[in-house]
Amino acid sequence: MVGRRGWWVAAAVAALFGLSGVQAPYGGAVPRGEAGSAGERTEVRDNTQELFYAALDPKDADGEDPHLTLGFGHEGPLTGPEVELDTTGLRGVAEVADGGGCERRGRTAVYACAVDVPSEGDATVVVGLKALPGKPGRTGTLRYTLTADGIAPLRGSTTVVAGRPELRVMDAAPPGGLKPGSVFRQRLVVRNEGDLPAHGVHLSLSLDDLSVRALPSNCRTTEGGRKATCRLDGAVLAPGQTAEVTPAPALKVDPKGVSIALQYSAWAEGTYVPVVPYNAGKPRPGDGTPLRLTRPGRIPENAAFARSQDAPFHVPNKTDLQARGTSLRGDVGTGKIVTIGWRQNGPSELADGGAELVFEVPPGADVEAAPYDHERDEEMHDQVCEPADAGKRTWVCKQPADAGEDVRYEFTLRIARKDSRPGSVRISVPDAAAEWVTDPDPANDVAEVSLEATGEAPAPKPAPDSDDGPALWAAAAGGGVIVLTGVAILVRRRFSA
Repeated sequence: MVGRRGWWVAAAVAALFGLSGVQAPYGGAVPRGEAGSAGERTEVRDNTQELFYAALDPKDADGEDPHLTLGFGHEGPLTGPEVELDTTGLRGVAEVADGGGCERRGRTAVYACAVDVPSEGDATVVVGLKALPGKPGRTGTLRYTLTADGIAPLRGSTTVVAGRPELRVMDAAPPGGLKPGSVFRQRLVVRNEGDLPAHGVHLSLSLDDLSVRALPSNCRTTEGGRKATCRLDGAVLAPGQTAEVTPAPALKVDPKGVSIALQYSAWAEGTYVPVVPYNAGKPRPGDGTPLRLTRPGRIPENAAFARSQDAPFHVPNKTDLQARGTSLRGDVGTGKIVTIGWRQNGPSELADGGAELVFEVPPGADVEAAPYDHERDEEMHDQVCEPADAGKRTWVCKQPADAGEDVRYEFTLRIARKDSRPGSVRISVPDAAAEWVTDPDPANDVAEVSLEATGEAPAPKPAPDSDDGPALWAAAAGGGVIVLTGVAILVRRRFSA
C-alpha cells in the first residue's frame, strides 16, 4: 500500500515524464520506515523528504545552498551512527557536491557521511547535491542506509529532480484607512518563475498584531497565532504561470495594535523545509473554506514578485502614559538613590521606538550614577538612558513597554547645593510616532522630582583676586600643617598597632 506522500511523489514524477492526469491527495508527512526491535533497542524513523529538486543554476535557488537534509527521528540514544549514500541512481541527473560531511569511497558511487546528533530533534546528514547540465525534469534516485550501534540498518531513498519550480508572491499593500479592530482581505498572487511545474504549494503568513479570521481548513496556526501556514491540495503551477489564492485570507487588526507587521511567502513542495521553532506550540487547524489557486485578477504593470513580501502598516490608536516622579531630602554633600519612571496605562500598544522619558535634574543636585547595562555596552548599543547635554542636567531614556507595564530607572543623586527648586520627569512618544499614538490624558505626562536640601550650605570659595589673599594663604598654610599632622598621626598609629 502506498502512503499519502507516496501518491504525491508518484504524481509529481509522473507529471515530469508527461504522464499528467495523476491527482494526488497531497497530505501531510507520514513515517517512511522504521528500524528497531523489541527490548531496549532505539527506534529510528526516516523523516527525510521524498522529493528533492536540484537547481540547474544554484543562483536560482533563492540564494540557498542546494543541500538535501536526511533526517532521522529516534526514541532513545543513537550511538555510533553513520550514513552510506549510493548515488548510482543519480547518473546523468545530479552529483554530490564537494565539501560537507560526506566522503567518496575511492572511485565508487558510494559515500560515507557523518551524522549530526543534537541533544534535541532529528539526527541529520546534510548532502550537497548539484544538478548536472541538461534538460530540466530528469529524475534519479538517491539511496541511503543508516547504521548505528544496537539498531537494524535503516534503508531509504529520495527522488532527485534536475531543475526547480521557483515560486514568487506579488507585492500587495493592505487597503488604506484601517483602524484597530478592522477586518480586511489580503490579496495573494503566486507566480512560478522556475523551470519545472510546482506540484503542491505552501503559503506562509507571519502576523504581528494581526489574526486570521475563519482560518481555512488547509491552514494551521502556531506561535500563538502569529504564524499561519497553508498547504493547497492538488495545486499545480506550470513554469511562467500566475495564479491567485482564493478566497483571499481575512485578517483582523488587533484592537491594541499600532505598528502592524505582515509578511507572506510561497514555495513549492520539495524546494524548502521551514525551520519550526522549539517553542512554536501545538498547531491549531482551521475549519473554514479551504484555499485554492484560481485564475488571477488584474495584475498591476509595476507589480513586483519576490520569494517573500513585507507589508507593514500603522493604525492610529490611543494610550495613556503616566510619569512617575519622586522626592529627595538630605544634607548637602550626601548621596541618595532615587527611582523615577513611567507607566504604560494602555489600552493600545506603543509604536516602534516605544516612549521617551526626559529627566530634568533638580538644580541643587548632580547625577553621580545613571542606569547602566553592561551587556548593551558589550554589544555596542546605546544605554537606555543617555545625557542630553554636556553638563548632564538633562537625561533621555527610551524604551518600549506593553500596556499595563511599569518602567523604572534608578539614579544616584548627590545633593550639591542648598537649592530646593524641583526637577521634573516628562513622558511622551517620539515625534516619529506621534502621528499614530495619542495620549488621551496629557495632564499626567509630567511629574515633579522634589528636593529638600538640609544642613549648612558650604561657604563660597573666595575669588582669586580678593583683598584677603595673604590672610587666606596663611590660613591655607596652617590648614595644610594640620592636615599633614593628622596624616602623620594616622600613619604612626597604623604602624604601632
